[in-house]
Amino acid sequence: MSALDIFREAGTEFHTTDPVEAFRHLSEALSRHKTPLPRDVSAINVFYRHIEIPGLSIYRLRYGAPIKLELSPPDNHYILQLTLRGSTAACFEGGVELVSNPGDFIVVNPGKAFTKIWEAEADQLMIRISAAAVERVVGVDEGYQACRHVRFEPQTVSLEKTPTLFGYIRMLCEDLDTGGCMLATPHAARSVVTSIASLMVHSLPNNRNDRSRRLQSPAVPYYVQRAVNYIQAHYEQDLTLDRIAAASSVSVRALERGFKKFRSQTPMEYLRSVRLDAARQKLLQTHVTSRTVTAIAEACGFRHLGRFSRAYATRFGELPSETAG
Repeated sequence: MSALDIFREAGTEFHTTDPVEAFRHLSEALSRHKTPLPRDVSAINVFYRHIEIPGLSIYRLRYGAPIKLELSPPDNHYILQLTLRGSTAACFEGGVELVSNPGDFIVVNPGKAFTKIWEAEADQLMIRISAAAVERVVGVDEGYQACRHVRFEPQTVSLEKTPTLFGYIRMLCEDLDTGGCMLATPHAARSVVTSIASLMVHSLPNNRNDRSRRLQSPAVPYYVQRAVNYIQAHYEQDLTLDRIAAASSVSVRALERGFKKFRSQTPMEYLRSVRLDAARQKLLQTHVTSRTVTAIAEACGFRHLGRFSRAYATRFGELPSETAG
């Protein structure tokens, strides 16, 4: 089975060879079809599967025939598209045309009309996520001023460049197909929405992480990047500011100045952020009990459970025990 053959069993399934029925069913699901499907498409064979929770909908769609559509996405949602088979082309204002092949991601921003062309064999996974969820991620991101109206760049990004995003989506789809628990409770579902929004913001080019890309440019002092790499590799250990500075070959004062200037946060704030992200990923993959919360916190470098819980709630809007219900 192909690694891209995901979301095969879960959710509600719809199938039709009638263009009128397909238009009526799909028009409000993902994007508003500004023009009906052509009636003369005799070979149309629409297959559509979806599941929906507050703030997030997952779809798998293929038309089974070459189709050209004018689409208008909802004003309050982003649509993350992953081509599973065949190819599609999305044409945006200004003459921008994006061809998406198997393994390519594209994000359609809210309210941006576009034309989409499907090959007969094209098969896509689409995730519609609320704009509020994406903006909430930006608003709580440590060290940065909240940035409303996130706009993703009109470009394709291969899954090889976003392995964490793809891995999480694949894990979610496999969990849904096997009747798992990632969406079993409201708390778990909210955690999934937040995680996908966070991975989108931090993995895919957009006006919010333009700054992040500059932070990783050669203009960033070597010792700041060395500290970042060291923290990411050793966050589970008992790291101190002195130890991080020594690994970066600079004084504590120089390291703190560098982080303030180029990352708008202190080294220890960045360390806490990395640990919280790691803990959340582990909690999302685990049946949570008080014992596992403590074990995960300790495995991620937190030595005081109360402080961990408070920092976690501030960052993600819920307690660790609530993440997976």
